[in-house]
Amino acid sequence: MNIDTIKYIQIDSFYLRDTDKHFITLGNELHNYQSKVRHAAYKYVKNWSAAIDIGAHIGIFTSCFSKKFKQVYSFEPMIYNRICLEKNIASNVLIYPYGLGSCQGVTEMRYNFTNSGGSEVIDPNNIAPNDNLLQSENKILVEIRTLDSFLIKEIGLVKVDVQGMEEHVLKGAENTLKEFKPVVILEEKVVKSRPNDRSAIERARNILLSYNYRFAELVHNDAIYISN
Repeated sequence: MNIDTIKYIQIDSFYLRDTDKHFITLGNELHNYQSKVRHAAYKYVKNWSAAIDIGAHIGIFTSCFSKKFKQVYSFEPMIYNRICLEKNIASNVLIYPYGLGSCQGVTEMRYNFTNSGGSEVIDPNNIAPNDNLLQSENKILVEIRTLDSFLIKEIGLVKVDVQGMEEHVLKGAENTLKEFKPVVILEEKVVKSRPNDRSAIERARNILLSYNYRFAELVHNDAIYISN
Protein backbone atom coordinates (compact mmCIF):
# COMPACT_ATOMS: atom_id res chain seq x y z
CA MET A 1 0.00 0.00 0.00
CA ASN A 2 1.36 3.42 -0.98
CA ILE A 3 1.30 5.69 2.07
CA ASP A 4 1.32 8.77 -0.16
CA THR A 5 -2.10 7.86 -1.57
CA ILE A 6 -3.82 7.53 1.81
CA LYS A 7 -6.33 10.27 2.61
CA TYR A 8 -6.87 11.82 6.01
CA ILE A 9 -9.62 14.08 7.32
CA GLN A 10 -9.98 16.26 10.40
CA ILE A 11 -12.74 15.58 12.92
CA ASP A 12 -13.03 17.56 16.17
CA SER A 13 -9.40 18.79 15.85
CA PHE A 14 -8.09 15.24 15.28
CA TYR A 15 -6.76 13.88 12.01
CA LEU A 16 -7.78 10.32 11.11
CA ARG A 17 -8.07 8.17 8.03
CA ASP A 18 -11.09 8.82 5.83
CA THR A 19 -11.96 5.09 5.96
CA ASP A 20 -12.15 5.04 9.77
CA LYS A 21 -15.93 4.82 10.09
CA HIS A 22 -15.90 3.92 13.80
CA PHE A 23 -14.21 7.12 14.94
CA ILE A 24 -15.68 9.40 12.27
CA THR A 25 -19.14 8.69 13.69
CA LEU A 26 -18.10 10.28 16.99
CA GLY A 27 -17.90 13.66 15.27
CA ASN A 28 -17.35 16.58 17.63
CA GLU A 29 -17.35 14.22 20.62
CA LEU A 30 -14.14 12.52 19.51
CA HIS A 31 -12.14 14.36 22.19
CA ASN A 32 -14.44 12.82 24.85
CA TYR A 33 -13.76 9.25 23.71
CA GLN A 34 -13.23 7.17 26.90
CA SER A 35 -12.93 10.37 28.92
CA LYS A 36 -14.56 8.78 31.98
CA VAL A 37 -11.69 6.39 32.57
CA ARG A 38 -9.14 9.19 32.20
CA HIS A 39 -10.86 11.34 34.80
CA ALA A 40 -11.25 8.35 37.10
CA ALA A 41 -7.55 7.52 36.81
CA TYR A 42 -6.46 11.12 37.47
CA LYS A 43 -7.87 10.83 41.01
CA TYR A 44 -5.11 8.37 41.90
CA VAL A 45 -2.15 10.09 40.21
CA LYS A 46 0.52 11.41 42.57
CA ASN A 47 3.28 12.31 40.11
CA TRP A 48 2.41 14.59 37.18
CA SER A 49 5.88 14.56 35.62
CA ALA A 50 5.23 11.97 32.89
CA ALA A 51 2.58 9.72 31.38
CA ILE A 52 2.99 6.82 28.95
CA ASP A 53 0.43 5.98 26.28
CA ILE A 54 0.96 2.42 25.01
CA GLY A 55 -1.15 1.81 21.94
CA ALA A 56 -1.49 5.54 21.35
CA HIS A 57 -3.57 5.16 18.17
CA ILE A 58 -4.28 8.64 16.74
CA GLY A 59 -3.54 10.35 20.05
CA ILE A 60 -6.83 10.94 21.85
CA PHE A 61 -5.40 9.83 25.22
CA THR A 62 -2.02 11.35 24.38
CA SER A 63 -3.59 14.73 23.63
CA CYS A 64 -5.46 14.72 26.94
CA PHE A 65 -2.42 13.54 28.88
CA SER A 66 -0.31 16.33 27.39
CA LYS A 67 -2.56 18.89 29.08
CA LYS A 68 -2.04 17.27 32.49
CA PHE A 69 1.54 15.98 32.47
CA LYS A 70 4.83 17.75 31.80
CA GLN A 71 5.91 15.02 29.36
CA VAL A 72 4.07 12.27 27.48
CA TYR A 73 5.67 9.24 25.83
CA SER A 74 3.51 7.63 23.14
CA PHE A 75 4.07 4.22 21.58
CA GLU A 76 2.33 3.48 18.28
CA PRO A 77 3.79 0.90 15.87
CA MET A 78 1.12 1.12 13.16
CA ILE A 79 2.31 3.69 10.62
CA TYR A 80 -1.18 4.66 9.39
CA ASN A 81 -2.15 5.58 12.95
CA ARG A 82 1.19 7.21 13.65
CA ILE A 83 0.83 9.65 10.75
CA CYS A 84 -2.32 10.93 12.44
CA LEU A 85 -0.72 10.86 15.88
CA GLU A 86 2.09 13.10 14.66
CA LYS A 87 -0.47 15.64 13.43
CA ASN A 88 -2.54 15.53 16.63
CA ILE A 89 0.03 15.97 19.40
CA ALA A 90 1.40 18.85 21.43
CA SER A 91 5.06 19.81 21.78
CA ASN A 92 5.53 17.93 25.07
CA VAL A 93 4.89 14.53 23.45
CA LEU A 94 7.59 12.13 22.31
CA ILE A 95 6.49 9.42 19.85
CA TYR A 96 8.12 6.00 19.64
CA PRO A 97 7.34 3.95 16.48
CA TYR A 98 7.43 0.61 18.30
CA GLY A 99 5.10 -1.95 19.73
CA LEU A 100 5.84 -3.05 23.27
CA GLY A 101 6.18 -6.60 24.54
CA SER A 102 8.22 -8.87 26.78
CA CYS A 103 11.25 -9.07 24.48
CA GLN A 104 12.86 -7.35 21.53
CA GLY A 105 12.10 -8.54 18.02
CA VAL A 106 9.65 -8.13 15.16
CA THR A 107 6.13 -9.34 14.53
CA GLU A 108 3.19 -8.84 12.15
CA MET A 109 0.23 -6.56 12.71
CA ARG A 110 -3.13 -6.48 10.98
CA TYR A 111 -4.56 -3.04 10.19
CA ASN A 112 -8.29 -2.48 10.67
CA PHE A 113 -9.39 -0.04 7.96
CA THR A 114 -12.84 0.79 9.37
CA ASN A 115 -11.81 0.87 13.05
CA SER A 116 -8.13 1.70 13.31
CA GLY A 117 -8.28 1.28 17.09
CA GLY A 118 -8.82 -2.42 16.46
CA SER A 119 -5.52 -2.94 14.65
CA GLU A 120 -3.66 -5.77 16.34
CA VAL A 121 -0.65 -8.02 16.56
CA ILE A 122 -1.65 -11.20 14.73
CA ASP A 123 0.04 -13.63 17.13
CA PRO A 124 1.16 -12.11 20.47
CA ASN A 125 3.35 -15.16 21.12
CA ASN A 126 5.22 -14.82 17.83
CA ILE A 127 7.97 -12.27 18.40
CA ALA A 128 10.87 -13.27 16.17
CA PRO A 129 14.47 -12.06 15.99
CA ASN A 130 14.88 -9.03 13.76
CA ASP A 131 16.19 -11.05 10.81
CA ASN A 132 13.92 -14.07 11.11
CA LEU A 133 10.42 -13.03 10.06
CA LEU A 134 9.03 -12.41 6.60
CA GLN A 135 6.25 -9.93 6.00
CA SER A 136 3.06 -11.40 4.57
CA GLU A 137 0.68 -9.82 2.10
CA ASN A 138 -1.71 -7.24 3.61
CA LYS A 139 0.13 -7.36 6.93
CA ILE A 140 2.60 -4.92 8.42
CA LEU A 141 5.90 -5.79 10.03
CA VAL A 142 6.59 -3.87 13.26
CA GLU A 143 9.43 -3.72 15.74
CA ILE A 144 8.79 -4.80 19.33
CA ARG A 145 10.73 -3.58 22.35
CA THR A 146 10.25 -3.65 26.12
CA LEU A 147 9.15 -0.60 28.06
CA ASP A 148 11.98 -1.20 30.53
CA SER A 149 14.55 -0.75 27.75
CA PHE A 150 13.63 2.95 27.39
CA LEU A 151 14.51 3.81 31.01
CA ILE A 152 11.70 6.38 31.25
CA LYS A 153 11.58 7.95 34.70
CA GLU A 154 9.21 9.79 37.04
CA ILE A 155 6.09 8.20 35.57
CA GLY A 156 2.72 8.93 37.11
CA LEU A 157 0.34 7.18 34.72
CA VAL A 158 0.51 4.39 32.14
CA LYS A 159 -2.31 3.49 29.76
CA VAL A 160 -2.20 0.08 28.03
CA ASP A 161 -4.57 -0.61 25.12
CA VAL A 162 -2.90 -3.16 22.86
CA GLN A 163 -5.56 -5.61 21.65
CA GLY A 164 -4.42 -8.77 23.44
CA MET A 165 -0.75 -7.89 23.97
CA GLU A 166 -1.39 -6.66 27.53
CA GLU A 167 0.35 -9.47 29.40
CA HIS A 168 3.41 -9.22 27.17
CA VAL A 169 3.62 -5.44 27.59
CA LEU A 170 3.38 -5.77 31.37
CA LYS A 171 6.09 -8.44 31.50
CA GLY A 172 8.42 -6.07 29.67
CA ALA A 173 7.52 -3.21 32.02
CA GLU A 174 8.27 -4.93 35.33
CA ASN A 175 11.20 -2.76 36.41
CA THR A 176 9.50 0.47 35.36
CA LEU A 177 6.27 -0.32 37.19
CA LYS A 178 7.96 -1.55 40.34
CA GLU A 179 10.28 1.46 40.57
CA PHE A 180 7.88 4.32 39.82
CA LYS A 181 4.54 2.75 40.79
CA PRO A 182 2.42 4.67 38.27
CA VAL A 183 -1.34 4.37 38.05
CA VAL A 184 -2.16 1.86 35.29
CA ILE A 185 -5.15 2.00 32.95
CA LEU A 186 -5.51 -1.48 31.46
CA GLU A 187 -8.04 -2.36 28.79
CA GLU A 188 -9.76 -5.59 29.80
CA LYS A 189 -11.84 -7.09 27.03
CA VAL A 190 -11.73 -10.21 24.90
CA VAL A 191 -10.15 -9.54 21.50
CA LYS A 192 -12.62 -10.33 18.72
CA SER A 193 -10.06 -12.21 16.63
CA ARG A 194 -9.20 -14.46 19.62
CA PRO A 195 -12.59 -15.05 21.30
CA ASN A 196 -11.51 -18.34 22.85
CA ASP A 197 -8.63 -16.79 24.78
CA ARG A 198 -10.72 -15.46 27.65
CA SER A 199 -7.93 -16.08 30.15
CA ALA A 200 -5.76 -13.33 28.59
CA ILE A 201 -7.42 -10.71 30.79
CA GLU A 202 -6.79 -12.75 33.91
CA ARG A 203 -3.16 -13.36 32.96
CA ALA A 204 -2.53 -9.64 32.53
CA ARG A 205 -4.32 -8.87 35.78
CA ASN A 206 -2.27 -11.43 37.68
CA ILE A 207 0.97 -9.92 36.40
CA LEU A 208 0.00 -6.55 37.85
CA LEU A 209 -1.02 -8.16 41.12
CA SER A 210 2.37 -9.87 41.30
CA TYR A 211 3.98 -6.41 40.98
CA ASN A 212 2.15 -5.39 44.19
CA TYR A 213 -0.67 -3.58 42.41
CA ARG A 214 -4.33 -3.73 43.37
CA PHE A 215 -7.54 -3.17 41.45
CA ALA A 216 -9.06 0.27 42.07
CA GLU A 217 -12.09 0.53 39.76
CA LEU A 218 -13.56 -0.48 36.42
CA VAL A 219 -14.86 2.00 33.84
CA HIS A 220 -16.58 0.11 31.03
CA ASN A 221 -13.81 -2.15 29.60
CA ASP A 222 -10.94 -0.31 31.25
CA ALA A 223 -9.60 -1.22 34.69
CA ILE A 224 -7.59 1.10 36.89
CA TYR A 225 -4.82 -0.37 39.03
CA ILE A 226 -2.77 1.37 41.71
CA SER A 227 0.34 0.31 43.57
CA ASN A 228 -0.02 -0.76 47.19
